[in-house]
Amino acid sequence: MEQTGYHVALEPDPEGGYVAVVPAFPGCYSQGETAEEALSNAREAILLTIEDMREQRRYERHWTPVHLDLHLEDFDAVLD
Repeated sequence: MEQTGYHVALEPDPEGGYVAVVPAFPGCYSQGETAEEALSNAREAILLTIEDMREQRRYERHWTPVHLDLHLEDFDAVLD
């Protein structure tokens, strides 16, 4: 199975929790109480966005997929 990754911008929400934005898909974002939850919700949002785009025949990949392997340890300096 082909693995495709998308960049996810993870930012602390001033009101608490985190916001995850997926720049590849305008309007595709999610949030969560924790960074893990926000990233998990972003993954689900990406899958739902692609499913919707395929149903509407708007999804075509015009770029080379890049696997983005995110680990919370990578964000330690940012999250502290």
